[in-house]
Amino acid sequence: MASKRKAWSLSADTMKSDSVPTQSLGPASLKELYLWPQHLLSKLMQRGDGRDSDRCARLQSLLARRVLVTSDYSGLSGEYEIFHQMKKPLKEFMLPQPGHELCFHHSKVCDNGSVQMQALTYLSEVCENGSMCVMKDINDRLHPSARSYLDALMPGDDCDLATAAEAYKCMGDWLMANHDWAISETCRCVMHEQDCPLYALPDVNTECARGVLRLNFAGTTCRGWSKAGKMRYFSDPSERPHAVWLCDRVRESQRTASRL
Repeated sequence: MASKRKAWSLSADTMKSDSVPTQSLGPASLKELYLWPQHLLSKLMQRGDGRDSDRCARLQSLLARRVLVTSDYSGLSGEYEIFHQMKKPLKEFMLPQPGHELCFHHSKVCDNGSVQMQALTYLSEVCENGSMCVMKDINDRLHPSARSYLDALMPGDDCDLATAAEAYKCMGDWLMANHDWAISETCRCVMHEQDCPLYALPDVNTECARGVLRLNFAGTTCRGWSKAGKMRYFSDPSERPHAVWLCDRVRESQRTASRL
């Protein structure tokens, strides 16, 4: 039987006025909004607990590498805006290093919505000079044989919740057991109108010298866990793309570990 998450609610005591924070949690003016990234970085790194220098050294060590950013279930690519906003304060925070420039490389986004695809394609074309791959359905990166197998496992509309949940669990287990081939090497890219590599190859001149920090962002859908999705939980159809994404993460981890 699929497990359920405990419903969240506010009690009467929680709603009392004396329990509501009196200080604003966000920027209160246009100037504060403009300086908000600097404020967040300062709050994170300068806590006055005696470990500020350690945090600073760790951050500088991480950002001395080339940061390779990808996302799935990308939506309107909120992570792109985050990095755009944080780049300036991070540059100011980093100690000057000869010959080093803070580098965030956005290489791949993915979403199946038409509006999202328009926004992501525009983002790649205008902000990344067309270098960022834009891909659609996450199922498209499956090897054809793997995709056919998952299609055969799909539960019918008349399946009860327990049977459907078991079917999606079988998909996830099978993908993990076959992750070394179930995900293809390439996937159709809308931006470049061709099959592009799913896993970016290292640049020998930069990554081998500086190292690379690979980050993946994903906003997996929560529809199946809400009333809009009829509270189907693990029996919701969104469990299939979620399983594909998890398999893809294992696949990339395996491949990049063998390269670097």
